[in-house]
Amino acid sequence: MKKNNGGRPTIYNEEIVLKTQEYIDSCVDNIDEFHKTRGEKSDSFDRIVNVKIPTLEGLAVYLGIHKDTIQDWKNQEDKKEFSVLIDILLQKQADSLINKGLSGEYNRSEE
Repeated sequence: MKKNNGGRPTIYNEEIVLKTQEYIDSCVDNIDEFHKTRGEKSDSFDRIVNVKIPTLEGLAVYLGIHKDTIQDWKNQEDKKEFSVLIDILLQKQADSLINKGLSGEYNRSEE
């Protein structure tokens, strides 16, 4: 483990980068459909979107660290690969919120 100047040892290592990529890749919305009612002439179904948007808070929980640590690492010159992944996470987050939020996909159920 590397030691921070004047601080306690950092847990940052290559595994953090791999787990960050793993977390981002795992953030995929799932759609569950279930049989709502059975009728004589037709059936109806409900659709629920299980939203899984990547967040800094979610990453912090996944890595077992504080969110402030993510921000610190993102801004350190020697952690460029991690910084790029955080930018990708934030871009994926914004894209999902903007596109699926504005389209109503996160608010609708279909029959």
